[in-house]
Formats: sequence, C-alpha cells, structure tokens
Amino acid sequence: MSKEFIAAEMALFAEQAKEVDIIITTALIPGKPAPELILEEHVVP
Repeated sequence: MSKEFIAAEMALFAEQAKEVDIIITTALIPGKPAPELILEEHVVP
C-alpha cells in the first residue's frame, strides 16, 4: 500500500472515531506484531 493510501485510511479512521462509542479492530500478521490501526490521537480529544 502506498503512503498516500495509508494516510487517507488513517484520516478516515480519525473521522469515524469521533462518531462512535466503541472501536473493535482485529488484525494479525503471523509471526509479526499486530499493526497499530487506531492511534491515541484518534480517540483522545
């Protein structure tokens, strides 16, 4: 995935996080640490 795609995806996550009370994510790559999809700035005003 390109850097532009990831930036757009993170911006979308940030906007959506403002509208919900709970976020459930699942992502796992075998043999690697789970990716951080939701960052602190997405959920802390």
